Amino acid sequence: MGAGGKIDPSKIVISDISDTEADPFARSLRKALRLKGISSGIPVISSLEVPTVTLLPLRQEQTDDPDQYATLPSFRVRIMPVIGMLPAMFGMAMAGWAVAHLAGIEMTPLRVKQRHALYDRMHFQMCNRDVSMFNDRTVNVSVDDVGFILEETWNSCSAISGDRTKPQLVRWDKRQPSRFGNLVAMTKAECQKHYSLEFSQLPEYYGQNVIDHVRECFEHEKHWLRQTRGLSLHLHER
Repeated sequence: MGAGGKIDPSKIVISDISDTEADPFARSLRKALRLKGISSGIPVISSLEVPTVTLLPLRQEQTDDPDQYATLPSFRVRIMPVIGMLPAMFGMAMAGWAVAHLAGIEMTPLRVKQRHALYDRMHFQMCNRDVSMFNDRTVNVSVDDVGFILEETWNSCSAISGDRTKPQLVRWDKRQPSRFGNLVAMTKAECQKHYSLEFSQLPEYYGQNVIDHVRECFEHEKHWLRQTRGLSLHLHER
């Protein structure tokens, strides 16, 4: 996607085309794809950085006959400033993804966005439910933990349906506290239904595929935390 007008390498991400933001070129491409019935399924390299510069002005000699300076017919003459390192870093990220794909190594890009307000809201809602439903005022996970669980463990989508709309973190086993190894991403409607079920009813209601998926994600979370954080976790084993 577009690297013009951007300078911050820390905001370069690999994502699905449907998850791009702060990128006018990606927005135009998404619109064109929707006209062809395509809304997702295309991996792209983009930047979350919001550009703060605009097209460079024309020089005096260009204003007299701007078409003479166009790269191609009907192309604009004014250009967007580009910092040389960013397109190169885009290319390296693209090459890394391509090599992994050719080698059969699965990469699952995170839906990473600057979504701290979302994490705050999810943490607030989780704590409120713990108090109102379970009379539990213990806070076992931080706002940063909420972001980690949502993005890394559940790839920012519902464990039940894959829906990305207004995710919430829900106790998988409502008898256990809200902590690593017991928090699952769901939509609001799924959350309400889930809390109406007893733990023993979950296999029958969700089916074995969902149960296995949740267990695998909890194991991934457990392994990832031990590798990256060096935590001694006491996770609720399923």
